[in-house]
Amino acid sequence: MLTKKRFQKLANVLKEQADSLSSYDSIEDGGLGEDELEIEPMEVDDPAELEFQVPDFDEEESEPKSTPDVEDPEKQLKNYLAGYVSYLRGIHLWFHAAHHLAKGPGFSGDHVDLYTRIYTEVQDEVDGAIEKAVGITGDENLACPIMITENAVEIIKDAGCKVDASGDEIAAAGLKLIKTYLAFLDDMFKSLEAIDKLSLGLNDQVAASANTHETYVYLLSQRVK
Repeated sequence: MLTKKRFQKLANVLKEQADSLSSYDSIEDGGLGEDELEIEPMEVDDPAELEFQVPDFDEEESEPKSTPDVEDPEKQLKNYLAGYVSYLRGIHLWFHAAHHLAKGPGFSGDHVDLYTRIYTEVQDEVDGAIEKAVGITGDENLACPIMITENAVEIIKDAGCKVDASGDEIAAAGLKLIKTYLAFLDDMFKSLEAIDKLSLGLNDQVAASANTHETYVYLLSQRVK
């Protein structure tokens, strides 16, 4: 909820940045000069308590390390659901950028048929994943945009933004990102099943997501050959 206090804080931040921007000299060489425009993030009164730890991935493999052991099965469920939602959001953001950055001989196919398909389908998946997470836990923190976005950024850092990368490099990075997500799903599925926290509906949804993303692996694998 945007309270009066938060609204005023946001208004002050924007005013300060507007004043700073108006004081810059003419833009040269595509930059803003020696100084950089820095926007201080707003403080949130009640930030989400979930702290999903993004798995580390080996350079040669796509096997994620398991999320930290949590004694409380309900907490472990929420950690995995936070990761599930964050991975999907990260994939959506990354492939939307890939759609814009596509280039080279395969531009038309990459731009329209491959990356557009992936990011639009995953966008729909994000919505269902968040609804499922909140629905089975009753915890609205799992829909917190700050938590989701922060985790998503950490997840896609390994794939990189791929500005000025070749079409083949973009496709290869996207393939690795999808493979790491599938490895995460496998770990999530096995771990939640072991602690009896994999409901029938969640089971079905995770399996459906894996099926969809295995198709993306096929498409991207063919692209990078």
